[in-house]
Amino acid sequence: MFTFDSYFPDKIGHTHEIVSLAFTPCGKILASGDWSGTIRLWDLATGFVHASMEKFNELSSVTKLAFSSDQRTFACASLSSVYLWKVKTGRVQLELEFSSLISDIAFPQSGSLVAILLEKSNQVIIWNLKTDSLVREWEWENSISITQIKFSRDSKYLYCVCEDGRILIVDSFKMSVKHSLQADSQEVLTMAVSSNGDYIACGGMDAKIKLFETNSFEQLPIQNPHWDHINSIDFSSDNRYLLSTGEDFNLCLSSVETGELVSTIEEDFCGSIIACSPTGDYVAGVAGQSNKIKIWQKFDLDADYDWLVSTN
Repeated sequence: MFTFDSYFPDKIGHTHEIVSLAFTPCGKILASGDWSGTIRLWDLATGFVHASMEKFNELSSVTKLAFSSDQRTFACASLSSVYLWKVKTGRVQLELEFSSLISDIAFPQSGSLVAILLEKSNQVIIWNLKTDSLVREWEWENSISITQIKFSRDSKYLYCVCEDGRILIVDSFKMSVKHSLQADSQEVLTMAVSSNGDYIACGGMDAKIKLFETNSFEQLPIQNPHWDHINSIDFSSDNRYLLSTGEDFNLCLSSVETGELVSTIEEDFCGSIIACSPTGDYVAGVAGQSNKIKIWQKFDLDADYDWLVSTN
């Protein structure tokens, strides 16, 4: 069960490397998970710890975090288990255990489903949270691993990233591959889907950003602002910009419309994970092997790209 805190002592935070971040759809809460199995839910308006769970799964890292679109359910993946909590009460709603490690979890923008990607078997499990039952499953019979999954905006498709650089467009109802995009010959490490559903972006080992338009699946031109592996990528809430960070520890802002680099923050704090709140009020970043989160509040893209920084 989560424990809710009414104050924020400076000592509260993570003591191990943070490996996952997720915003609530309303953008008011940021969830963070670390290698020790500790989860924090941060109230971004105050900087207080809204809720926390200490080592709920001993010696198991929290590798993936996600919120349902109605904000009622909070999910995390740890080793071969997926835990789902009621956000309001902090009580466990459901625990799903599998025979394979969990690579990713994803919620659609509507409905009561959750998709779970199993690492070894390349299986995608679609689970109904209301009925606590399996809806459908799909196994990609290929030796190339799928590493990430995202729902399309209308939930009709699952975008599946493969380690060889392909992005599979999978019909989420028939569970069949409808299209395949070749993002790169090297491993793709991160993928994002714009909130309006118009774009897919990815980046990886070759330090290049790939941007696709979802209706035509045409690849759009975009500048490559990084010189080392791209680890994390996300769209701004208005879908005008693409944020990316990687092993060069630069946080880059690129225009989706023109493909040009707009702004770069050069510092050692952001190199591993980046996440943009759905409301556009915050950007959160974590550097590799760090137990600290850096948050930029209400960055103004029309005023010399001024990023206001909070260190909580």
